[in-house]
Amino acid sequence: MSWSSTAHLTKRPPSALCLRPPEPPPAGPLACPPLPSVPVSERSVMSSADPQMFPLPHDRAAQLRQLTHELATGLARQLDAPQPPVRRLINEGLARLDSARARYRHSKRVDDATAVRLAMDLRIIRIRDEAWYLAHTEPVTMCAMLLDVSERTAPELWAPVGAVLGAALWAHGRLDLAHRTVHEVLTIEPSYPMAQMLDVALHFGIPETIFRTRLLSAADWDIEMGDPVPHWLWPLQRTLAVYLHTDRDD
Repeated sequence: MSWSSTAHLTKRPPSALCLRPPEPPPAGPLACPPLPSVPVSERSVMSSADPQMFPLPHDRAAQLRQLTHELATGLARQLDAPQPPVRRLINEGLARLDSARARYRHSKRVDDATAVRLAMDLRIIRIRDEAWYLAHTEPVTMCAMLLDVSERTAPELWAPVGAVLGAALWAHGRLDLAHRTVHEVLTIEPSYPMAQMLDVALHFGIPETIFRTRLLSAADWDIEMGDPVPHWLWPLQRTLAVYLHTDRDD
């Protein structure tokens, strides 16, 4: 498995959306290097077509791979249980998303373990829909968060992260970047439904404001979807099974 960085530093146009350097997290085994001040318009998303572009240092890539494998293994055990803790996993994922959003809103970051778990959380439909709502209501914060999470996400787990990032870029008016991001998602996972929907909206020039007026709030989603049920976890369960099988073969 190859890892690639999303940081691509070139000439910075003054109109670009810049991410301010957040405070570095505490030193330790899960610490991560500071996020540079980079225009969103010049950060490339993770590409399955050329995973060697902008590679991470070997030791950093190995650290992320080991951490991802450990987290995926532990989570897969919970999902494979006869009665998986559906409500707890969803509540924990929603709380993790909300906490991360608050940190990035104040130019802070999450640690590696939280970033990797966020990528996994977004495979759960209820958490994905919450992130989708935030992408349209707080696009700058979500762009900052998802760009940072992307740099620490394995390609096999990246599609939902990229789809929500594409939605945030669309909401922020960065249509060229939204197109590129959605293209990368569909390159990795051609059948991913959120990316397919975004691709159609961008292709036909549908204004994001029309979509935003039809968004359901978190409370609305709870009413619409009802109580958590095990099949909400199936996409994540399948993704982790494939990831762990591929990682073992590598």
